[in-house]
Amino acid sequence: MILRNIYTVLRDRLAEITELKEVTWYTQQDVYSGDNEQSIYAVPAAYILFDTINLQSLTRKVQMVERKFSFKIRLVSESYEETEQAVLEHLELVQLVYENLEGYNYKDGDVQLINTISRTAIKPEHDLSNLLITEQSFSAIAFDYSNEQQFLKKKVGFSVEL
Repeated sequence: MILRNIYTVLRDRLAEITELKEVTWYTQQDVYSGDNEQSIYAVPAAYILFDTINLQSLTRKVQMVERKFSFKIRLVSESYEETEQAVLEHLELVQLVYENLEGYNYKDGDVQLINTISRTAIKPEHDLSNLLITEQSFSAIAFDYSNEQQFLKKKVGFSVEL
């Protein structure tokens, strides 16, 4: 449940950036397939990627991310013309993603689920392509109360839609 909660929070938070046309799980949409086509449906898009999330148990039913977990936001814009303006617009979106996530905390009522997101790296790609791609890495601490009875009782009717 922790991964679903983290993904949903990040997806919903990034969806607040009105310039983004798609925010979703990364499944290599920007990589050419065997028929030389990409599966990007809307750009600019932000794709969410997760590194391995190591967990530790706080109690028998509550887990916490060991140290911090890392995730990446892969921002993809389209540029059929190699213009400085297209690059600057893409970099403005990179900044909006940063501003939207940096320092963000997520609480569900009085329960802390994600604690202080922090950007740790930026990786622009420089491949010759009609796509401008920049990957930003972030880290945070997260908690999973999904198996805790007291939390479950408090959350009657709670659901997360994907």
